[in-house]
Amino acid sequence: MTAGRSTPLGLYLRFLALASGIAAGVILLGYVPTLRLGGGASIPAMLVACAVCAVASAAGGLPILAAARRSTGRWAQAILASMAVRLVVVAGLATALALTQWLD
Repeated sequence: MTAGRSTPLGLYLRFLALASGIAAGVILLGYVPTLRLGGGASIPAMLVACAVCAVASAAGGLPILAAARRSTGRWAQAILASMAVRLVVVAGLATALALTQWLD
């Protein structure tokens, strides 16, 4: 193992891998209860919801990646921007999905 520090891009890629693993775990844990409580038609909705959350997490990591690359010490602004980006991405994708009525 190297004693060197990871690059910001490497940390972001590890974050993406972790977020993908968590989304896969949520899908695995939620499949049977969703199938039992909502029927077969609810499975696509669960998959889309997990995909929307994974995309929002990936987009929300970008302001933190930018702050890490600049290393200006403005972590509070980067964290706030990250939360705002996640909110906008989730709201936008959820609105788009609701308007297309793809999940009906």
